[in-house]
Amino acid sequence: MKLPDGTTLMHGVKPYDPQKAHEYYLRTRKLKGRRKGRGDSYTVKTRSGGTRTVSAQELEKQQASAAQRVSEIKQRLTRLTQELRKRMADARARERDAKKGPTKSEKSKKAREAKKYREKNQQKLANKRRSGGGSKKSSSSSSRTESVDDLKQKVEKVRGILKSAVENQRRLSSATKNG
Repeated sequence: MKLPDGTTLMHGVKPYDPQKAHEYYLRTRKLKGRRKGRGDSYTVKTRSGGTRTVSAQELEKQQASAAQRVSEIKQRLTRLTQELRKRMADARARERDAKKGPTKSEKSKKAREAKKYREKNQQKLANKRRSGGGSKKSSSSSSRTESVDDLKQKVEKVRGILKSAVENQRRLSSATKNG
């Protein structure tokens, strides 16, 4: 076939032949009908990087459960962060009070109470000294700081869980329709 400028129309390395093209069309013109059942399926990316096909109802259920899971995790994270802030504020207040120390009146009051206790429980104290059982219990301030640290770790763990749940929700929402 000749073009208006006089050159030959090429199909690959051979010149274009309209008769041959028409014969090919007649051989391969079988119409392909609509494939039923494919319009309701969606392709969803998996965590491992592959894809899988799910029905529309299954996709809706998965999206609903993913959204519910994300909201539950967000609520849990909110509760944990509020508890963490509260405990950190309490710890700061205790540290502030510990730095101040007792006032003179508090010291004298404590001394009077200790003197009364010694006078009242002389025999018990003497027995304790002889048996060597006068050790004091450790303070619970270290357990408070541990609980703050534990809460911090829980908050970080929940943030990681939330991140993966949101990622799962995004994967489900970006599903593509087949067909």
